[in-house]
Amino acid sequence: MGDILNYEIYGNSLVNYFIAIVFFLIILLGFKIWKKLLVNILGKRPESYFNTSLQRQINLLPNYILILVSLFFSVRVLFLSPSVSKLINTIFSILISFEIVVFSSRIWEYLFYSYMSKKGKLEPTIMNMFKTIINIVLGAIFIIIVLINLDINIWPLIASLWVVSVSFAFAFKSVLEDISSAFSIYIQKPFRIWDFIVWDKYSWTVKKISLKTTILNSIDWQTVIIPNKDLVNGIINNYGNMKKRRVVFNVFIKYKTTSVKIEKIPDIISKLLEKITDVQFEICFCKEITWTSYKFEIIYFVLSKEYNVYAEKQQEINLKINDYFEKNNIDIV
Repeated sequence: MGDILNYEIYGNSLVNYFIAIVFFLIILLGFKIWKKLLVNILGKRPESYFNTSLQRQINLLPNYILILVSLFFSVRVLFLSPSVSKLINTIFSILISFEIVVFSSRIWEYLFYSYMSKKGKLEPTIMNMFKTIINIVLGAIFIIIVLINLDINIWPLIASLWVVSVSFAFAFKSVLEDISSAFSIYIQKPFRIWDFIVWDKYSWTVKKISLKTTILNSIDWQTVIIPNKDLVNGIINNYGNMKKRRVVFNVFIKYKTTSVKIEKIPDIISKLLEKITDVQFEICFCKEITWTSYKFEIIYFVLSKEYNVYAEKQQEINLKINDYFEKNNIDIV
């Protein structure tokens, strides 16, 4: 019996193999129990995004990682040749590095999600952009780790990649600026989709925001595609967040109009606007007297942010003013 137990295979006795198997099962069982206990502890804690995410990540931990780690430590009781030992170390390092990269990606995603949620700026598009960038960076780190474990000299490769990246940055400078501007738009939120904005002295409705461009619709439904860089560098007036729209316009009365009629105009304008729904009259006054006319400035609020509502109310006001002036023989210049 003793001879059988001492029988050697590849420089290790059957006793050593038996001990390695026992160690493997004990370590694997310990990992399984630890995983289950940790999931149960997190399940009893108050529900939160962090606890739910951590619990999910633990459940997603592949079984082959637990087996690999258990195997890695259990074979330490065996005598292994340098080449086999190096092969095991290399495989272990690569697979563990891969899992660390995947776990890091999920952690960064959680941190970014938490930050954007607190800011109230959570957008699916920017989340996907961030995930893509993080995955590219972590993927590059993983490739470097693999090359190091394979004893490949990476410094010439890194130097070459540096030259290529600099050349790429210069070649695609405009594209990178547009992407940077897209991040600025998503994070700072100067406007959102369907907001009514004034940019470059024209009125637009925001239709779509992408990485490189923003699509705008004009009032007459012409579609314009603007690079994000040009949009961010310009002056933007956003009317999307306002609850009511302030309107200022002027009426020019002929200079020869009598003083009696001129004095009544502010009161008349006030009464005309107060009869119109969704219009809040502010003030009407004679702002200026020229050689040809009296200049009256009228200020009111439209109780809506929609441009179409403003246009309808302005037209209704203009028609009522014109109708009153015609009936009372007041000439407009």
